[in-house]
Amino acid sequence: MSLSNTAATAHRAGIRPAGRSSQCEGRSFDGIGPGVTATSVEGQFVVDARQRIIQWSASAAALTGVSADHALSRPCYEVVGGLDDFGRPACRSGCPAFAALRAGHLVGHCATPARHDTSPTTRLHCELHALPSATGGAVGRLFVEESESDRSGVAGGADILGDLAALATLASSLTIADFPTGVERALDILCDATGTESAELFLTEPAGHDMLLTTYRGPFRSAFCQMVRFAPGEGFPGRVLVEQRPTGTNALEEDDRYLRSRVKAKGYRSYLCVPLTVPEGVIGAVCLSSRDPDVSLPAAERLLTWASTPIATALQAGLLQVREQVRAGTIAPVIVDDREPDALLERVLRHTLTKAEADGGAIALFGNGGGVARRVAAGDAVDIRCPALSGGACGCPALDGQHGVALFGARASWPVACRRARSLGAMHYCLPMQDGGESIGVIQLVYRDAAPTPPTRHLRILLEVADQAA
Repeated sequence: MSLSNTAATAHRAGIRPAGRSSQCEGRSFDGIGPGVTATSVEGQFVVDARQRIIQWSASAAALTGVSADHALSRPCYEVVGGLDDFGRPACRSGCPAFAALRAGHLVGHCATPARHDTSPTTRLHCELHALPSATGGAVGRLFVEESESDRSGVAGGADILGDLAALATLASSLTIADFPTGVERALDILCDATGTESAELFLTEPAGHDMLLTTYRGPFRSAFCQMVRFAPGEGFPGRVLVEQRPTGTNALEEDDRYLRSRVKAKGYRSYLCVPLTVPEGVIGAVCLSSRDPDVSLPAAERLLTWASTPIATALQAGLLQVREQVRAGTIAPVIVDDREPDALLERVLRHTLTKAEADGGAIALFGNGGGVARRVAAGDAVDIRCPALSGGACGCPALDGQHGVALFGARASWPVACRRARSLGAMHYCLPMQDGGESIGVIQLVYRDAAPTPPTRHLRILLEVADQAA
């Protein structure tokens, strides 16, 4: 999600006349403060949710001619006080920069022309970076530019400040109580802060198997779903899993490591993949992509590397919560009759259906001699039958490879053993249940009409459910 044009709207203002009002007490009125050259000073300040200044740096005082004593607790639009070409206030409550933040953007910009006694017309820029919504307000920068070529001179400080503000907002969005939505919001923040278009979250299967596409934010969703599973060493996510370090490119079309041809056909040129690491190893990866070949990969990598720690911590906490929920909801009762095992399986199945938002499902447990010994079903899935399970664990891809399997699209693309399964629906999940390395059963889920996007969206969490249930 890139910053909209309205979020970057620059309003024009003229020179401030000396002695304009009592609001300007303590100010030097030459436009940018006494003795300040056009590119020598960058001022920083912080405003609260009501645009009142709560921090005002010495450099901001030098740039504007307003001391901290006169700036603190006053609205920023009174202190900066830009005017338009007709002498009307351009700085105001809800200015374009602050309005952009209220609209959900991370950054807002305003620019007011100012004149210096010894320099040509310059522009005093105000750039606001949103603080977390719980606090509100923004971190601001004031700086002066004479020309396009000068803009690179202030870019470094802006990038660091913007990254820190984005990181604070991202970290505050990652709550266990609203886990999936928080992750989506974090990906949106990363796109916004880096100027990229698409963001992906991959999660590793248990025991470090494949990388699964879990969340996608951006356009051309179907193109990014061309491949949703990457084995270790396969593609960018698989390489990150093995090498445990970031990798990226600004020449995606020519890069053989990137395997989705449909994404290349959409014109994507830049791609960056950064691992999410916990003490046990790589738990997943975050990937950003754009059709802009000039995306700064080092700048994006810096922010993603910083953000990877809170994201990985939140993911690990979320998976732990899933395990605890399964344990709390499926504690085995004292068995008093033949019905109790089925009741326990039904509780597991109901919990799994809720997590997966599926229409129906079944749990099949194997007997000592092979084959299905016990089966329960719920919802719109009574007819799920798989010939591959008739002989027990042998022949079932979900059990043979200890992978979760998402079956979607044309049956010709399914594993051969799954193509004879009898069930109607847009998509199916098959989840292995194992106890001490031994396959004891499988959980089958079905989506009748609307399948999750990406197809592997719920697979990692459901594997956690199946593992804990076993």
